[in-house]
Amino acid sequence: MNEQSMNRSLKNRHLQMISLGGIIGSCYFLGAGYAIEQAGPAIILSYLFGGAIVLCVMLCLAELAVAKPISGSFVTYARENISSTWACGVGWAYWLNWMAYVPSEMIAAGIIMNNFVPAVSQLWWAILFGLLVTVINLFHVDNFGESEFWLSMIKIAALVGFCGVAGLIVCGLVGDQGYLGAKVLLSQGGFAPQGYWPIVLTMVIILVNFQGTEIIGLAAGECKDPAKSIPIAVR
Repeated sequence: MNEQSMNRSLKNRHLQMISLGGIIGSCYFLGAGYAIEQAGPAIILSYLFGGAIVLCVMLCLAELAVAKPISGSFVTYARENISSTWACGVGWAYWLNWMAYVPSEMIAAGIIMNNFVPAVSQLWWAILFGLLVTVINLFHVDNFGESEFWLSMIKIAALVGFCGVAGLIVCGLVGDQGYLGAKVLLSQGGFAPQGYWPIVLTMVIILVNFQGTEIIGLAAGECKDPAKSIPIAVR
């Protein structure tokens, strides 16, 4: 796609919220639960290590995206700087990745919603969310950015709310168990109840949960001011 065909309608706030909310999905919550079950409180180390890896990759991608903000992103970068064969592999691997990941997100959303509305099966919830995601992705780029902005705001607000409720439970202000402190956190085998190997194993799940950060690079070609927006969004 040449430069003249790009709309460049994504604003700075759009890209920032896409970067924050892009990784928060239904699989994020279910995957986090599984990872915590396996590693216990030591899961914080998995998130720190996984986050460090993603940060290093994103800093490199940001350098390229600012220097050359194009729609092809890392596939084009791979073709120009490595080889066409490598770019072909990267492109198809990324396509297969999302072909598997998006349906898993829809299924995860169906599982979560089925807990709230048991009368509607997981399948119908998954189909509904799949259609909704498809419709949003057909929006014009500026409308897409606006919808992503507000949806990301909702997801971030939900996470902040969960953290707030968790803090109240720990302090004994919610529930009838009184002040909990760290006695539940460390009473089931300590900081790493199953040893430290699960910290490494759960990083696979952690890195999957971080999926979506690379969308910043894909959106670079549609940014009004990539040199300003992309570094802020990556940080």
